[in-house]
Amino acid sequence: MSLINPAFVAPWLFLGDWFRGSEPTAFEQAYGMAFWEYHNQNPELNHLFNEAMACDSQMPSYLSFWQLIFHGWSDEDCLKILKKCKEAISSKEKGGKVIIVDVVIDEKKDEKELTETKLLFDMLMMVVAAGKERSVPD
Repeated sequence: MSLINPAFVAPWLFLGDWFRGSEPTAFEQAYGMAFWEYHNQNPELNHLFNEAMACDSQMPSYLSFWQLIFHGWSDEDCLKILKKCKEAISSKEKGGKVIIVDVVIDEKKDEKELTETKLLFDMLMMVVAAGKERSVPD
């Protein structure tokens, strides 16, 4: 699996420098380039990552487009994406819906182990893509 590849582990070693620095992510602190740019320059890793994402998708094909997309983006970028979706849907004759399938942290309802797993993904998104897992406000 690509997430245990050294390319994904190294950015964690740069967290201290990243907190004190100005790079958007620890990944960029480690490699001097964004996650997707790094993948474009490393086809084997890109292939492994894409395979991992394809294997992870258990949703029907008509839903697998929106799945686990927003956690990789900032709040501002998510709003931009949703506004573009609204524009595209509004221009259609019958309109449509956007279905968001993503991780939601709910410490009150989730078992401890599930919350811990979601928080690990939250940290992964912070390190790699300047994204985050979100929670439902109280």
